[in-house]
Amino acid sequence: MRATIGLILYVFSIGPMFWYWYEAENMGGSPLVRVVYAPLRLLCAIPQVQDWLNHYINWWIA
Repeated sequence: MRATIGLILYVFSIGPMFWYWYEAENMGGSPLVRVVYAPLRLLCAIPQVQDWLNHYINWWIA
């Protein structure tokens, strides 16, 4: 149960952390942020996951 809650919190944390992730990916920011969110990037190979995650992130940054 804790692992499930932790996984859900991890996925939802990308919303408020998006700009830190973007900086890490594109402007040489924290490599730790890149490593932490690398699994989400792999999950985005699934089109439905990518669409959902993009909508969720857009909700945070809009």
